[in-house]
Amino acid sequence: MHSNTKYLLKKYVGIPYKAGGMDLNGFDCFGLIRSVVKEFKLPFPDEYTWTDHAWQSGIDDLIKQSRMIKAKTYKLGDLLAIKLEGKISHCGVFIGDRYFLQTFKTTGCVAVKVNNSKWERRIVATYRMLKD
Repeated sequence: MHSNTKYLLKKYVGIPYKAGGMDLNGFDCFGLIRSVVKEFKLPFPDEYTWTDHAWQSGIDDLIKQSRMIKAKTYKLGDLLAIKLEGKISHCGVFIGDRYFLQTFKTTGCVAVKVNNSKWERRIVATYRMLKD
């Protein structure tokens, strides 16, 4: 396992869910993605704001500022668009070695393998954020 992946698993798994959370005290999906991406100095829109009330539009905005990449060509920091209940309503961030991080109100931050049968069929697109 790559050292970045081990580091990210140790640092983030188990952090609780917090609506609007942007630090190690708690994250929502956006805060988690932002933290991982910025930690490795990957492109991310600095001026971006997020509220729990704008969850769907927030995902849409991140996707608009990214480019779709070929399935299964993941790199650290890629955004995984996940379809739940018939629409893209969730996202995760790829961290390497087939793992992505996501967070839920019930579990907090968890790591899942992209080839996990439950999640593989729900990942409908992968995006790489554009440089400014």
